[in-house]
Amino acid sequence: MGEICVYSPNCSPGYFKDPRRTAEAFVDNGWFKTGDVGVRLAGGRYAILGRIAAAVRLGPQGTLTFPAAAEAVFESSPLVEQLYLHVDPELPCTVAVVKPRGTSTADEVLESLRELATAGGLQPHEVPKLVLIDRETEWSEASGMLTAQLKKRQPAFVRRYATLVQQQCAAAGILVTA
Repeated sequence: MGEICVYSPNCSPGYFKDPRRTAEAFVDNGWFKTGDVGVRLAGGRYAILGRIAAAVRLGPQGTLTFPAAAEAVFESSPLVEQLYLHVDPELPCTVAVVKPRGTSTADEVLESLRELATAGGLQPHEVPKLVLIDRETEWSEASGMLTAQLKKRQPAFVRRYATLVQQQCAAAGILVTA
């Protein structure tokens, strides 16, 4: 696993009149750093795991986690209407905040997410240890939770759920580091 770099005669030689950004974006020998983290697969193919900027170090071990990639797997659950995967460096695990379909319970949703994680090849640290059900909060552009393109506004989700997640983790006996 590492940052994907590309080299091609068609690649730009750098940023126009910006040597600082050029130096940040290119390795010394001319390879362009894409900002994507990937892993090499059999046959010379690559799988992109996520953006370096979106990666979060999880828990005291500092395990690198890409919430967006895991969310994409979990959102395919028939029990999930919307899902936010809370990843906090102070927590040893991820926590899913879910707007469920119908009357699904947290335990039912958690079991569904575990099955999808196994089928989707997710790492154990990406599987939520806890599911919080939120049927009240509106996740929309109007509420400020989503962008016009319906992408999650990460700071809004952190503000809304960080304290609740930490309280629920403490109540469930999940270690919260100081």
